[in-house]
Amino acid sequence: MRIFINNANSYVGKALCADLQKVFDQENRILGTLTPGAEADAELNELMGVRRIVSRTDKQKYTASILSCSLVVYDLHSADVEDVEYVIKELKVAELEHNITFVLISSAMVWANTRKQYVPLESRDDEDNVEPDPDALEDVEVKKRPKELTDADLERRVPAAAYEAWKYLETLTLSLGSKEKLRPHVIGAGILYGNGETTFNELFKAAWLTQPIHKIIAPGDNYIPCVHVRDVARLTRVVASDDTTSPYLVAVDHSRLTQADIVQGIIDQISHKREVPICPAEEVESEFKEVMSLDIILEPSEPLKDPQFSWWCRDGIIANIEKVAAEFCKWRNLRPIKMVVIGPPGCGAERLCVRVADRYLHEEPPHLTYEQIIQDACSAPTKAARKLNKKVKKLALTPGKKLPLKLRTKLVQNRLLSNVCRYRGYILEGYPTTFAEAEALFMEKVREEGDEEEAEAEDGEDEGDDGQEEEEEEEEE
Repeated sequence: MRIFINNANSYVGKALCADLQKVFDQENRILGTLTPGAEADAELNELMGVRRIVSRTDKQKYTASILSCSLVVYDLHSADVEDVEYVIKELKVAELEHNITFVLISSAMVWANTRKQYVPLESRDDEDNVEPDPDALEDVEVKKRPKELTDADLERRVPAAAYEAWKYLETLTLSLGSKEKLRPHVIGAGILYGNGETTFNELFKAAWLTQPIHKIIAPGDNYIPCVHVRDVARLTRVVASDDTTSPYLVAVDHSRLTQADIVQGIIDQISHKREVPICPAEEVESEFKEVMSLDIILEPSEPLKDPQFSWWCRDGIIANIEKVAAEFCKWRNLRPIKMVVIGPPGCGAERLCVRVADRYLHEEPPHLTYEQIIQDACSAPTKAARKLNKKVKKLALTPGKKLPLKLRTKLVQNRLLSNVCRYRGYILEGYPTTFAEAEALFMEKVREEGDEEEAEAEDGEDEGDDGQEEEEEEEEE
């Protein structure tokens, strides 16, 4: 099967190449164009499975290459509007020698200004089947959300001003349905995420750099329909193999996330956990400001409700945030640098650590020392921190006395497993200082069957020690 993918090296194009290499359980021959200004890369083309790059300069050869394929896919996120219009009109007048499936990938922004109806927002009490108090309802303002829109509401869709041309191309594509041997489809995709990001790139980038510049556009409770770019590619594969699918398909995942849910979820996974400020729209500067202000709920079309559909991120970006964050790091080639620097007094370890952290770990470098980790743990506003602080002060009275190895290991491990250290890395200076400390910190003991009872006994002893310490503290108080 011959497949034509416009802009095969684009964000969506790469996902399409990955998922369309095999349709009907056979190897397919992929032809494609490149984004304007991009040069052909033999290694990249081989990786994507593209057999031949088609030039747009010779319109006759360009059209002939398209007409030779059984599946033709154009993505409006990277395509030139005039180029897409030209191809659609050529398909309309051409004499087709074989069946062609034409797929146009569009956006939920074509639905942005659709007139919405509002329904009461289900509360957690409703979900838990708890009967609400009738008297309390009189004083509480009922929160509402937009009513779901489906592909049956196709004729009602009203685009954002910048997407008027996209709606025109959607309509033009659907008009090809009357032509013999031509099967047109439009995929109205939610806001795309995954595989290195485009729309949410600046959110992930600032979180990775721990820059406190994130802002939520007030009020932040607007619903943004999303879909992983690979799920769009997989839906395209379904369209290619099933001629019973509807001409217009809404491609969104099964999550219903607000703008605040998305922004806060990204920060909580990658950066220091903090509350993101909610600001008026005038104070927010972003290339994707219009997208982040979108407020609609779209229902996925039937193929996406099919239990047999091979989802990549069915439950949305936040439910799969660990996977999506790992994709972001992989596609952006962001690998954590993890170093331990130890040496005798006067060896210059501190100066070296500062220089390496500043050079390779970007802003707010995670340059850690054992003393700093203990100090931060003691200053936390928790009961455990107060207990630790007392223990540290008590040990300070005896020179050379240290915290128990198990406790030292736990405190350092907790810090090294923080969001920033996991995604950006760290430089740990001056610890561990002994083999026992290094083994406890970096080696994981594999327990055999006979060791389970011994481990349980050790846990029991630890609990007993903790209880005794609490009793001593109560007596001191």
